Amino acid sequence: MSEAVMTPSPSAPPAAHRSTAVTWRGRAGRLCMLLALLLPMPGQALKSDRSQPVRIRAHKAVIDEKTGTSTYTGNVIVTQGTLRITADRIIVYRKDRHLTRIVANGAPATFRQRVENRKGYVRGQARNMEYLAGRNVVVLRNKARLRQAGNLFRSGRIVYDLNRDRVRAGAGGNGRVDITIEPPAGGSGP
Repeated sequence: MSEAVMTPSPSAPPAAHRSTAVTWRGRAGRLCMLLALLLPMPGQALKSDRSQPVRIRAHKAVIDEKTGTSTYTGNVIVTQGTLRITADRIIVYRKDRHLTRIVANGAPATFRQRVENRKGYVRGQARNMEYLAGRNVVVLRNKARLRQAGNLFRSGRIVYDLNRDRVRAGAGGNGRVDITIEPPAGGSGP
């Protein structure tokens, strides 16, 4: 299931006209939610990815075994099965030799992963990204974009749950969420 969190625009109408605009925005938000609910969500991240080794390539690495962190800079690429994260700088956090999270920064940082029962990949990008390994969640911040089953989500912040194939988008502050929903193949609409 996909859901979007819509926030008011910085150019919101004056208070006298706000109730009409909020009602329209509320209806538009509900319509977007309804359309998102009608989209097929055919799977979750490949289960086999989690049992694969993590491979990291970069120009430079600084590993601190005492704190369980390692910092990689320069064209960094992290792969685990079909999961691939790229960035200018990545910090990997481990506890008891297990990956706990990855923080990536780039212009942009990107990720992609194949999803069960679906052709192609889920793809995302943002200036800042965090992969929470235990929850199998990717948090995209600052110019965040996510493409899922042909649909495009753009926002200041996007949370993608790889296990549930679920997207939450909310810009925070006065930003907006922009969602493009592609019609099903064959041209028949919802």
